[in-house]
Amino acid sequence: MRPRRRTRKLVKWGGAVLLLLTAAAWIVSMFGGLYISTYPRKKVGWSLGISAARGAIAVSLVRAVPRPTEIIWDPFQVGFYSIWKVDWRVDVNLKYARVPLWMPGLFFAAASGIAWRLDIRDHRRGHHCPSCSYDRSGLAPAAPCPECGKSPA
Repeated sequence: MRPRRRTRKLVKWGGAVLLLLTAAAWIVSMFGGLYISTYPRKKVGWSLGISAARGAIAVSLVRAVPRPTEIIWDPFQVGFYSIWKVDWRVDVNLKYARVPLWMPGLFFAAASGIAWRLDIRDHRRGHHCPSCSYDRSGLAPAAPCPECGKSPA
């Protein structure tokens, strides 16, 4: 498999999987909020928080005291948040960014769709066997397919 095809296959299937995961996260975020926070171990430091709620995903860094990691499901964070733009805040004790889940979903859909389209276009160009899709590049036009034995129409 050529490197370009391998990259296209990765983008095609990886983008489709990431799109499905983004759609699942969006659906789950409509029924509540999931919050994951890690805190410093020994002294006052930065706490990393990741949350998905109301159709958006947020990442925050907050000055905090040491305590255990928290994973919280909040069923009261329901409904559409109607977030259509990226939101961020940078302060002395807080660094925060929120992105609506439709933005990465749109990116994954576009990248995956373009890769699928290019793959379909390459199969229709004529250097593939019409019955088994074997790559016939390098073979004579009238030569039978080495994979299935049929001659091109």
